[in-house]
Amino acid sequence: QAWSKVVEGSYPQKAVTRTAMAVRLLSLLALVTPVASTSYGCLCQACYFSAGFTEGTNFKYYSKTGPITFDQCKTACTADATCTGFEHPKTNKYCAFWMNGACGLGMNGDVSANTKWADGFTCSKGGS
Repeated sequence: QAWSKVVEGSYPQKAVTRTAMAVRLLSLLALVTPVASTSYGCLCQACYFSAGFTEGTNFKYYSKTGPITFDQCKTACTADATCTGFEHPKTNKYCAFWMNGACGLGMNGDVSANTKWADGFTCSKGGS
């Protein structure tokens, strides 16, 4: 008798539509598909903002007040086409983006005035 109810359609049945199957497949692919990553070269050094750099041209602040983590700063720089590197203190107080190759810390021949900085990192896109 139970079989006849299934055949007659009286039991609730889950209908899986093509759309639902496509959504499930895309969700699964998103988990296993590698995302292009941006490599950075990071040093415990910092450029002097006042050494001839202009805010809005050579650097800009993504966050002046924090708190912002190193990974948040890095992700924001990666997403910003104008960001060629970033500076982030270990205190998480700010995140500054370097633009137009400013403060490359030796990359591509950059000779920006800089100092050792034990309290944070300056990272350049494409560094190793």
